[in-house]
Amino acid sequence: MIGSRGHLHAAIWAAAAFIALVVMVIGAGGAERACARVAMPTFVLVGGGLEADGRAVLDALLVRQDTHKIVIVPYASGEPERAAHNARELFQPLRPRANCVVLPDPALGDAQRDEAAAIIGHADLVFFTGGDQSRLTERFLTKDGRQGPVLRALHQGMLDHATVVGGTSAGAAVMADTMFTGGGSEKALLGEDGGVKMGPGFGLVGGVVIDTHTLSRGRYGRMVAALEATGHRFAIGLCENRGVIARGGVFTAIGDSAAVVIDGAEMKRDGLSRRGARASILGDGDVLNPRPQAGVHVPVAGSAALGTDAPRVDRAPEAAALAADAPAELKAWDKDALLTMARRLAGEPTKPQTARSDRFVITLRADERTRWHMHPGKPETLRVFDLILDIDERKP
Repeated sequence: MIGSRGHLHAAIWAAAAFIALVVMVIGAGGAERACARVAMPTFVLVGGGLEADGRAVLDALLVRQDTHKIVIVPYASGEPERAAHNARELFQPLRPRANCVVLPDPALGDAQRDEAAAIIGHADLVFFTGGDQSRLTERFLTKDGRQGPVLRALHQGMLDHATVVGGTSAGAAVMADTMFTGGGSEKALLGEDGGVKMGPGFGLVGGVVIDTHTLSRGRYGRMVAALEATGHRFAIGLCENRGVIARGGVFTAIGDSAAVVIDGAEMKRDGLSRRGARASILGDGDVLNPRPQAGVHVPVAGSAALGTDAPRVDRAPEAAALAADAPAELKAWDKDALLTMARRLAGEPTKPQTARSDRFVITLRADERTRWHMHPGKPETLRVFDLILDIDERKP
C-alpha cells in the first residue's frame, strides 16, 4: 500500500508538473501575442508632388513585404479613379507582386463602410492620395469630429500588424489632430477672413502642426499663425517629393531640403509682428524630437546611427551660389523664398536676409545657436538648425 501511494503521489506530481509546463508555454505564447499587438505606428508623410524619382520616399512607403497588399485611399481627390491609377503607377514597378486595392468608399453606405473597415487594418501600406482633406474628414470622422469605424480599424491595424500609413499633400496634412483647411500666409498672419483656417484632422499624429507644399507655396507664414492658434510648439512643413517618417513621436526627414521646422517657444508678438521664432531646414536623416532629454536642443542633427552624418561647416558659399539666379529682392511667399534666404545666409552668416510681402518684412538671422551642415561638394545637401525668424509688420 505504501508503495502504491508513493507511485500515486509521483504520478500526481508528474501530472502537475506537465500541466504547469503547458500553462507556462501557453502563457509565454500569450505574452508573445500580446507583445505582437503593440507595434509602433509608422507614418510616412509626403509634402506633395510624389514622383517616381523620389525613390527614398517610395522605399520608406514600401518598406514592408508581409501581406503583398497595398490599400489606396484616393478620396481626397476630385477624380479618385485617376488618383488611384497614379498611385498604382508609382508602386507597382517597385512592388510587382503587390496587389493594389482601392479602399471601398465609406460615403457610399454601410456595406462599403464595413468592407473598408475589414480590409484597411492589415496591409503592407495604406496610402492616402492628395487633393482636399475635407473630403477625407467627411468620410472618416464622425459629425462631432471623432474617429469613425474605418479610421479606428486602421489605427488598430497599425498596433496589431505594424501597417505602414502614408499620405501625400492632403493625405499627409489630415493625419494631424488639427489640420489646415485652407488659406495663405498673408491672410493668416493678418487675421483676415477668420485668420488661419484649421479644423479637426484624423488625430493619428499629435503634438505638432503639419503643413505641405511648404517651400513651393511659401506657407511658413501660416505655420507661424497656426502655432499661435493651436498652442503647439512645433510646426513641420513638408516639401514636395520629400517627406518625413513619424514614429514614436520622432520625425525623421527623407531627402534634401525635406522639411521646414518652425519652433515657436521663444516667439513674441507685438501687434501683427512675430519675432524670435526659430526656423530649421532638415535634410535627409535629420531628426526632430519634440520631447528631447533635458539639455538637448531641437531639432537635433542626424547621426551616423540614422544613416547621415553631414559635416558641420562655418559657412557654405557653394550653397549660396545655388541662390544666384533668384531675384535680389525676394517676395516673401514666392516659391523657395525661404530656402533662398537660408542659402544666402549660409554664404554670409553675419548678413541677415530679408523678403517682403505687401504687409510684412521677413528676416532670417543666424546667431551662436545656429548650426550648418553640408556634405562636401554637394551644396544641395545644406541643412541648417536654429535660424532666427522674424516677421515684422510693414508700417505705412
